[in-house]
Amino acid sequence: MNYQNILIVGTGMAGCALVRELRKLNGEIAIRMITQDGGDVYPKPSLSSALRHGKTPDKLIQMSASGFAEKFGVETTTGIRAAAILKTEKKIATLD
Repeated sequence: MNYQNILIVGTGMAGCALVRELRKLNGEIAIRMITQDGGDVYPKPSLSSALRHGKTPDKLIQMSASGFAEKFGVETTTGIRAAAILKTEKKIATLD
């Protein structure tokens, strides 16, 4: 397959899974991830049960955003609120 640069909005379970699968297919393609939050990898569905058991969200972190970026060779930018994907311009509109 012929890949171009890829932008993934969000560093949740789906975004991270997409990176893993893309890397299996192509180790060289440029991948950038953007997220409104800190970008750390943790099981988001576990938040509600973690809070019920008195765990703080930082105790759920499995890998830091920078660790994931380094391991999978992606660029991760945090603190960006995506408002829209502008397909023809090949960019995103942000709220900040």
